Amino acid sequence: MAIDKVILIGGAVLIVLLLVIVLVRPWGSSKKSPVSSASPTLSASLGANEAAAADKALKAYGDFNDTYEAAGADPEADIPLKGAGSPLNLQTSAWLAQMVQQGTVTKGRPKHDPKVVEVNVTTRPYFVKITDCYDNNGAKTVVKSSGKDMTAPNQLQRYLVNAKAEPYGKNDAQWLISTITAERKTPC
Repeated sequence: MAIDKVILIGGAVLIVLLLVIVLVRPWGSSKKSPVSSASPTLSASLGANEAAAADKALKAYGDFNDTYEAAGADPEADIPLKGAGSPLNLQTSAWLAQMVQQGTVTKGRPKHDPKVVEVNVTTRPYFVKITDCYDNNGAKTVVKSSGKDMTAPNQLQRYLVNAKAEPYGKNDAQWLISTITAERKTPC
């Protein structure tokens, strides 16, 4: 009876982790993610420091998506994640480890349309918020050995993704993505 309970709990954990992978996975081919800009109304109000922070945050977002997509296509390759800070780096590493355990990979590439929606470089903690219309029509998670599609039925393929970038390192020189949240019920 105890073994059945462990198997049931383990199965539930695997299902939840797979759903997290499917819901948040911005992976696919090795093409570069497009880097967008601040929204037009925000761009007009940004000073030089804010614009520099926004540019660095968008670069980090693009770098993260590029390496995450490459890692998802080959999760056993142990590809270093660029653009990811804490806690996103740890979460992503766990998702990729789960893919290896489940024998899944990603095929194809999602489309991104990131925009900076808020910049704070006046008071600490500094941050840049990015919103992305994530279009998953070009990507899917499959079982590596069989090619079986693991996409959940009736799942939105275009939805909002929110990201937060923060400065890291000496003198806040490097901006990295600290969190990404998929708003799976918010189409874009």
